Amino acid sequence: MGGARHGEGGEAMHLGSRGRKQPLFRGVKPVWGDNYRRGFIGFTHHDTSLICEGISWFTDLDGVDKMPWSHCLIVTGPDECIEANPEGVVRSGLRDRLADPHCRISFRKPEDMTDGMANEIVAVGEKQLGCKYDYPLLAAHAVTAIGFKKWFLGRVINRVFGNRPEEMVTALLNHDRKWICSELCAHALDEQPQYRDRGVLAQATHAINPNELMWSFEIWSEWDAGGRS
Repeated sequence: MGGARHGEGGEAMHLGSRGRKQPLFRGVKPVWGDNYRRGFIGFTHHDTSLICEGISWFTDLDGVDKMPWSHCLIVTGPDECIEANPEGVVRSGLRDRLADPHCRISFRKPEDMTDGMANEIVAVGEKQLGCKYDYPLLAAHAVTAIGFKKWFLGRVINRVFGNRPEEMVTALLNHDRKWICSELCAHALDEQPQYRDRGVLAQATHAINPNELMWSFEIWSEWDAGGRS
């Protein structure tokens, strides 16, 4: 499902877990201090990247018709974030992504987040700077996607056992000092008492992918974050 282009009106709506309609995407220009700021979680997808397309394919939500996201990051400043990418856990800029017409980006505010909570979220990410990227865990996500998300019987088994089969497989290849993007962001949120075990965070953080985190409405404030499709 496509979102509204920047400058166009209208919103696609989704019935959230609380029974209220939530916009899938709003075509609003990100403005620092207005619709994104420190402690927000950013979600991106590059529509010309084969890697991003592959990640979005194996992390989609059981074929649900939602806009896919293939990467996430922790916002630390107007042009700065902490993210886990192939270089490891690093500080990166945002300006190029905000300006790239092929990069879809949106930001989500954790519900009732204060400035102090934002600093704590960022501090968790900062503690992991310099850690390596967890390639084996990424491979485990691909395996579990095929076994427990793309295959109908696998989805049934995974749901019956409360996602434990998926968590067990990803745990086998997870490294405590290596990270993938969604694991890092989920960990930073789950370390906060306000969000611990809320929504998708009830799962082991190493089993969470960007789409699951993005669409876990229990974690986020009403959609007031900027973005561009």
